[in-house]
Amino acid sequence: MEENNNTEKAAQLEIKKLTRKIGQLESIIERNKISGLASKNLNQAKDAEQKKLYRYMDLLLDNSPDMMLIFDDENKLEYCSEVFTEKLHLTSFDLIKGHDYSEIFMLFAYRDRLQRLISNFDRALEKKTSVSFEETLDFDGTGEMKFFKISFSPMFDIAGKIEGALLIFHDVTEEKMAQDTAVQANSAKSDFLANMSHEMRTPMNAIIGMTSIAQSTQDVDRKDYCLEKISDAASHLLGIINNVLDMSKIEANKLELSNHDFNFEHMMMKISTVLAFSMSERDINFTVKIDPTIPAFVHSDEQRLSQVITNFLSNATKFTPEGGSVKLIASRVGADDSKDLNYLRISVSDNGIGIPEDQMEKLFVSFEQGDNSISRKYGGTGLGLAISKRIVELMSGTLSVESSPGRGSTFSFIIPVKKGEGVFHSSLPEGITWGNIKVLAVDDSQEARDYFQNTGEVLGFNCDVAKDGYEALSLMENAEADEYNVVFVDWRMPGMNGLEVAEKIKEKYKDKVVVIMISSSEWGEIEEEASRVGVDGFIPKPLFTSSLTDCINNVLVFDENPIVPAKADASIFDGVRILLAEDVDINREIVKGLLEDTGVIITEAENGQEVVDKFSANPDDFDIIFMDIHMPIKDGYMATREIRGLEIPRAKTIPILAMTANVFRNDVEKCLASGMNDHVGKPLDVGELIEKMKRQLALSGK
Repeated sequence: MEENNNTEKAAQLEIKKLTRKIGQLESIIERNKISGLASKNLNQAKDAEQKKLYRYMDLLLDNSPDMMLIFDDENKLEYCSEVFTEKLHLTSFDLIKGHDYSEIFMLFAYRDRLQRLISNFDRALEKKTSVSFEETLDFDGTGEMKFFKISFSPMFDIAGKIEGALLIFHDVTEEKMAQDTAVQANSAKSDFLANMSHEMRTPMNAIIGMTSIAQSTQDVDRKDYCLEKISDAASHLLGIINNVLDMSKIEANKLELSNHDFNFEHMMMKISTVLAFSMSERDINFTVKIDPTIPAFVHSDEQRLSQVITNFLSNATKFTPEGGSVKLIASRVGADDSKDLNYLRISVSDNGIGIPEDQMEKLFVSFEQGDNSISRKYGGTGLGLAISKRIVELMSGTLSVESSPGRGSTFSFIIPVKKGEGVFHSSLPEGITWGNIKVLAVDDSQEARDYFQNTGEVLGFNCDVAKDGYEALSLMENAEADEYNVVFVDWRMPGMNGLEVAEKIKEKYKDKVVVIMISSSEWGEIEEEASRVGVDGFIPKPLFTSSLTDCINNVLVFDENPIVPAKADASIFDGVRILLAEDVDINREIVKGLLEDTGVIITEAENGQEVVDKFSANPDDFDIIFMDIHMPIKDGYMATREIRGLEIPRAKTIPILAMTANVFRNDVEKCLASGMNDHVGKPLDVGELIEKMKRQLALSGK
């Protein structure tokens, strides 16, 4: 019995052992199953990640703007980005796959460039290092060379063995061009500053030098000569400063127009008067032609329009040799009635040195000149034409130039202008009409003779012309003694000059014929001799319709005084009382000196508070106030506002004239907004000052 029990226990123990082993085996089997599944899953995950990595590699290579090429360890092309095949106009990558790098380079590089590419590739492989350099290449085959930054990078395995190479072409054309442009701009500005230094120091040298000479001499004529040269140099320097200021406004996009109605021909006359004398000194034949269909008054910016024309004429004068010719022509080339616009074409032509084609593109570029060397023959800042172009563009116009070396140049622009309000009147004495006036014009210039005849046709008077004195005397001999009312005679003519012609006419016809001398020279040069031979009057060239008609009007009244350029009348402001607010001593001296012959009485104030106090104390003692802007204690704006705010009737009506170096448009508007009536810029122009004084005193009833 006991034996049986022992046997059963042994059997149960064995069963337990077997069961435990089976469990262990099952556990091992289960773990192996899980491990196998994990391994399978891991492999699958690795495959997916690899595929994802490959996909991103493909996307990188196909979408990169750079051209990428991969070569194997035998230097055969294994892969390239799509942009590379597109650049070479290849339909398939298979056409170049497996080709040696030298064969690939031959597709887009030739001669020296091919050799440089191969040498750099070999050097990178030999030294086992990346090599970068720049090269110009024509991938498209169009002949347009572009800049590329090229990088060769050998690729190594873990053991350091070269397995291939990566080649990248990065297009840096735009960056290179921008860099070159910046370098050129900096160089141009440096050249400009050097030239500006020269241009500004030259007149300053004249001013300082002539001042020293004037101070050291007792000769009155010598002093006058020095003062004249100082005045010329100062005007030139002011022109340079104005150009620089205008260019700074253009660079800041602050240049603006101020449109108003003005007499177009009078504007052209003012411009021509300024430049005619310098042309006559160099014996340059200067003619002006204005289309009679242009409205007498136009609506535009007179100052800026004058600036463009003056720039053109100054250049023409500068580059035209002695004995040459300059023409200023204004014509009406179209109209848009729906917008009340007239299109004007204004051109300046010369027969000077002309402009080489390679310099044409620089003409209108800021800080650049056709000839930018310091020692250039003709000088100048190189800003005038750039400023002119911007002004014309602001006027909605177009500017052009035609030129060739040795044949001269023509600068022209077309702008739209509105017809202004106002009508030009030139009244004749009672009982006289243009139809019964007979004129004889004597001039060796065909253009001048044509001008007289055209003007006669427009105005309706009868006009004969003669090319010299002999022909003129012959015409008068064959006509009735009183047939010609007025004879216009050019001063300088070959054979018999104008004075000789005038003398013969006066000897024979006395006062039955009026003789007017015409010349581009100053009246002062010929006044004494002209008066001796009996000349009745003088008008300067270039000729204008208004000056011609005014001359005829005056001489037909038989005024005893000859027609000569007007001079400022002495004592024109006799007894006018001025309150001058100016903190700088020399500026007060200048105002007093400019007006000392006009009869004014000046009371001085040295700051804004003082001008307010002096006016408040005696408001009826002053007829007009000259107000500087930048003053201590109170500036001109504050002083003006305080005066206008006084409980005194005179404070509301007294004219206040701004007198300041702040001359930009917004400065003028700021002066007007503070309560001032008008504005005069420094340095002072005595003519402008007198005209504005007249206007303001008349408006105030003085």
